[in-house]
Amino acid sequence: GCAFIGEHSFSNPEMPTAHGRPDVEDLAKAEVFGKEIRKKIEGIEDIGDISPVKVSGRNPYTLSHDSHVGYGEAKYFPGELMSPRTDEKLCSKCGKCSEVCPTAAVTLKKVVSNPSPMAALSTLLVSTDEDACIWCCACVRSCPTGARIRRPRMLETTEWLNTNLSEKQEPETFL
Repeated sequence: GCAFIGEHSFSNPEMPTAHGRPDVEDLAKAEVFGKEIRKKIEGIEDIGDISPVKVSGRNPYTLSHDSHVGYGEAKYFPGELMSPRTDEKLCSKCGKCSEVCPTAAVTLKKVVSNPSPMAALSTLLVSTDEDACIWCCACVRSCPTGARIRRPRMLETTEWLNTNLSEKQEPETFL
């Protein structure tokens, strides 16, 4: 197992978190780790000979969206929206946010604004499936007009990360 450092998805120019990571040193350590794994595997004759790997840290390593109420003192209620929203006035409906979403949580939907069959009035709106969104901010980063916006809870979490995890962390490996 390993814990390599990558730029946090909440990172932004104003509050960078692990900006530029992995860097050259990280990649060199990853290469060494890969060679150590290969050496260990080559030395094993039977799968039963593999010893368990003890990984430090919290287990389980992730929390569900509903139980993740913030860092430190809980300021939010379970289920409060965290996923980015769209400022429809700024949105050009280019679909880039939908294209880059790794879970297909962001879609453009045609909404009929007048139920009369005589009026073909419809508009495209950006829709986010809150249950599918993993808060990666790929949509925010890719939006050419700045229409995808982080919610207040996400902004506060970004600030917490920047304040409390600004020192460079080193990769950890567990063999």
